Amino acid sequence: MPDTRGWAMVGLFALAFFIFALIGIDHTIANVQLFGVLATAVISGGLGGALGFYFGSSKGSADKDAVVAEAVSKSPDASQ
Repeated sequence: MPDTRGWAMVGLFALAFFIFALIGIDHTIANVQLFGVLATAVISGGLGGALGFYFGSSKGSADKDAVVAEAVSKSPDASQ
């Protein structure tokens, strides 16, 4: 199962596909200026930002948690 970033990517790709499907079904919607502005913002800004974040971010939280748990298990116990 994808993590949160994965689900966000799936949603953005689905939204982009939906926008292109709307244009394919009804060509006159492409002439509506508001639709064009919103579609451009979603496709260029949304997908570009999401891809940049997804591929530019560091390890996922599960990997970070595993590293922290391993470091804690190797530390000396303060109660002894």
